[in-house]
Amino acid sequence: DLQTGGQTNCAVCNKMCVLSAVTQTVGVLLGVLLAVATVRCTTGAARPLPLTFVLGAQIVQNATSRSWHASAHLQSRALAACAFARATRFVVNGGYNVGVRYNETSLFAHANFSFAAFARARWQPSEAQVARGVLQRDCHVQAADVLLEETSATTDENAAAAALLLRRTNFLPGIARTTVHVLTNFDHMARALPAFQAALCAQVADVAPIFAEDWVALFDVAHAKRWYEFAATRYAPPLRDKIIAVMQARQCGDLRATVADLYEAPTSCGAGARARRAT
Repeated sequence: DLQTGGQTNCAVCNKMCVLSAVTQTVGVLLGVLLAVATVRCTTGAARPLPLTFVLGAQIVQNATSRSWHASAHLQSRALAACAFARATRFVVNGGYNVGVRYNETSLFAHANFSFAAFARARWQPSEAQVARGVLQRDCHVQAADVLLEETSATTDENAAAAALLLRRTNFLPGIARTTVHVLTNFDHMARALPAFQAALCAQVADVAPIFAEDWVALFDVAHAKRWYEFAATRYAPPLRDKIIAVMQARQCGDLRATVADLYEAPTSCGAGARARRAT
């Protein structure tokens, strides 16, 4: 069994961050404490992150109870977001997409963007609603700290809706001088981060990624094995082995390890976007 904790030197904090060694049998409460401690070290600042966009994904229906719950993809993102529950406000992206992008159990090969499909989709919960349920149930995020964006059906629409929110007067005072974050899975980030950078870099100081794989096993300590299995089925070798190695290293206390080191695309807006904003 893996243990979480140990000691890690957070260079950006310029101090030693001491984490108590605990086993997986320790419950979610200590998992939350660990996650909050690691956020402070890895962000390098005591002040909160201003805003994090948590991207939606498929929801699925229980065949017996007929209730809707998060798919593994969506749950991994929401639980990773729990690691930042005391350090940010969330916009949870994801509209009413049952019958539009997928049915009760599986994704469609081709989306149905018809008027009728979107009208019927409102009979079921949105992806954002289901993700908010995870945030409130598992990490007690306050309702006032979560905004649901429930119109989008694609990653590009997630980004477009985010841009609309940030253009609204006084949405978050001072947001133009800060970095906003996009939280999703590693393989989705290659599509999501460029879309959000294209949409937002002219409005904020920077748009930076948060990878769900870096945080989900740290927060959801009691079910860490499940998230290793999730990574094992989601990714093919050799990437699979590298991602799992990072997850294990972080759970054992090495918070310098990050799947961001495996991400090959630009992770910041760059000088071009800042020049456009200045004009």
